[in-house]
Amino acid sequence: MQVETVHIEYMKKERIFKESKDYIQEVLKQINEQKIENQVLEQNNMRLHLNVSQHKMLQDQLRDVESDKKQIESAIVQITSQPFMNRGDKGQSALQRITSLEEKAIEKEK
Repeated sequence: MQVETVHIEYMKKERIFKESKDYIQEVLKQINEQKIENQVLEQNNMRLHLNVSQHKMLQDQLRDVESDKKQIESAIVQITSQPFMNRGDKGQSALQRITSLEEKAIEKEK
């Protein structure tokens, strides 16, 4: 009887050990799956971060180009209107000035 009791106790402990071992293996499997998923998410996050950085850099470059464009346009307006402004033709557009010069040239030819 005592041998039987010891055997039953042994079987209970053996079953508990096996269940514990199976549980631990299942948890380790889940941990490994989670690690793989975390690596994928980390890679995606790094790609996203890189894209955001590139986007910000391109935005800054675009802003610089637009600023340069405005400065160049302003310089062109100033350069092209300066000869007319210096002659005392203030307020007269370049087209009006050209038309006026063409009319004067035609009159001189007559």
